[in-house]
Amino acid sequence: MDTTRTPYRTGLDRVTGRPGGEWLDISAASDCLGVSPEALRKRIRRGTVTSEKRDGRWYICLDNDQDTVQDTSWTQQDAGRDALVEQLQRENTRLWEANEHLTRLLDQEQQLAQQRLLLQAGHEEGDDSTTAGTDTPPHRWWRFWR
Repeated sequence: MDTTRTPYRTGLDRVTGRPGGEWLDISAASDCLGVSPEALRKRIRRGTVTSEKRDGRWYICLDNDQDTVQDTSWTQQDAGRDALVEQLQRENTRLWEANEHLTRLLDQEQQLAQQRLLLQAGHEEGDDSTTAGTDTPPHRWWRFWR
């Protein structure tokens, strides 16, 4: 029979003399509480569960109400984390919208620049056509190389 998983009850804890409940090793207590053994070890380090080390092994004291009560510090941390996630999601959405707005402005500016170039090219050709009515034809630079 595996004695490490067998809980024992006492009126007083035999090591400390404190009132005791059901003392379980980490694996049995984690099964009873519905958490992982690593989570239970972290609770031991934080001091949020009653625990003692006996013969090199950790034992957790489970009170009658502790069987169903979870560590509330995690729910407070989760609430803080959820609020932070919501804030970051709002900031991310705002930045995406600003990026889209700037992209649209850039596209409009590029279109205006192309229109300006076309208009300037049209005016230059128009200047050449006004000289076409005179006696001398317009002198184009590339005709020299023909």
